[in-house]
Amino acid sequence: MVEDSVIRRLGGAYEEQSVYIRDAGDGVRFYAAIWPWQARPDVLTVHLGIVDEAGGDGSNAAFRDLLATVAAAA
Repeated sequence: MVEDSVIRRLGGAYEEQSVYIRDAGDGVRFYAAIWPWQARPDVLTVHLGIVDEAGGDGSNAAFRDLLATVAAAA
């Protein structure tokens, strides 16, 4: 298993699971994780998230701007 802060936040990832991570700069990272179900191969769960590696307390201006943009688009 690859060691990464995003994967640790997800509780780990197994070989059959996929995690895609994009660095947006200023400590902000986007991720998409695809978790297939073992009991039902026709079902999968997708986790989408944004991580502020600079602390996660909302103090990162780029992170706050990104969240505002996402919220405005919803």
